[in-house]
Amino acid sequence: MPVSWILLKTKSPRGDYPIYADGSTGTEKKPLQLISEKALSQNPREVPFRLTAGDPAITTTANERNYQISVAEDAITLNAGEEKTIDFSLTGENGLEVKKTFVFRADSYMSDLAVTFKKDGQPVPNAQLAIGQHWRSRNQFSHALSH
Repeated sequence: MPVSWILLKTKSPRGDYPIYADGSTGTEKKPLQLISEKALSQNPREVPFRLTAGDPAITTTANERNYQISVAEDAITLNAGEEKTIDFSLTGENGLEVKKTFVFRADSYMSDLAVTFKKDGQPVPNAQLAIGQHWRSRNQFSHALSH
């Protein structure tokens, strides 16, 4: 599950500009962090892209275990025209399989997300993808995010 997502620049017709969080000043520039410390400290955590199921044990495994990540870097910086695909994979106990594939593009705030959420090779019933604190997408296993 992502624990940090920082935006560094914004694009406009006049060019690219650094972007900072509310409360930044000329001398203290705070990064625009899209995943809050408050969300990370709650139990259960209210972070984006978490999965829920009708079975609390499946929900806990899907959201509280460490995923294998397809990239070695701790931070991803994309140059103009580049895109990066990152897979987060989990093989849990009792036949649980989770894969979240994100595609990021340097020239767009739009990201793609595809989710596989299976138990014993079958889609998990009553599955939900929580986009944010209150937004949920019921039974969507391939979901494009746009804003």
